[in-house]
Amino acid sequence: KQYITISIPKRNYIIPNSYSNFDKITAFFCSHLKEDKLGEGIELIKTSPTNRNSDTIAAWLTAGVLIVILFIRFGFLVYN
Repeated sequence: KQYITISIPKRNYIIPNSYSNFDKITAFFCSHLKEDKLGEGIELIKTSPTNRNSDTIAAWLTAGVLIVILFIRFGFLVYN
């Protein structure tokens, strides 16, 4: 996983790359902040972001399994 961390005096914010527009968020920060405020790894994240399609696939598979369990549990699949 890749993260962007925003640190201000009283709070820290962590933005993971699971957002669909993570590359746009990264580009926004790079274009609006001074070079001395950006960390060393931001250019690497900007040039080669990691796509997290596996999270979406895993979520849909989990939803499918839960639906099947509900059908079996509450008797919607009756073979009489």
